[in-house]
Amino acid sequence: LKLYDSEDSIEKQLADVDTMIADEVDGILLNCLSFEGCSSAVDSCNAAGIPLVEFISYTENENYATFVGTDVKSTVRTVYYYKIEREGDLISLRVCANGFLYNMARAMAGTCVYAAEGKFPPEDVAQILLNGDRTAAGPTVPPGGLYMTKLWYDDGKAVFHVG
Repeated sequence: LKLYDSEDSIEKQLADVDTMIADEVDGILLNCLSFEGCSSAVDSCNAAGIPLVEFISYTENENYATFVGTDVKSTVRTVYYYKIEREGDLISLRVCANGFLYNMARAMAGTCVYAAEGKFPPEDVAQILLNGDRTAAGPTVPPGGLYMTKLWYDDGKAVFHVG
């Protein structure tokens, strides 16, 4: 596992992708600074035959109907970050949002797994979210290993925190 910090520079991020391609990595998880700016990274990875999972770590008031299986008043949530990390055989998915829908985190994980397995191109994940079609996304993964680490309210006071 190789981690790179683009230091909020799209130019550095693209150079890091080129370095990873030259190093012939098995796959790339790219926390895109800009979908438009990362299109050349997608093209480069496709040309090199390296799977790329592309995501943006912050969305504001995005409609997450794609990841919901039940009726709710509103499916709009703000996701502050969605991080995927690997340590040996353990893959951690960390998501921070202003609220979660029933099975939202599990459906988001299943969608990332499907993209990583090549069941649809990783670059399609953004469009799947925009379309709001739950059947186009990945499966709801089993709940084993899912737990909350921190909960806070609008006043910023943490009322629950683990580790």
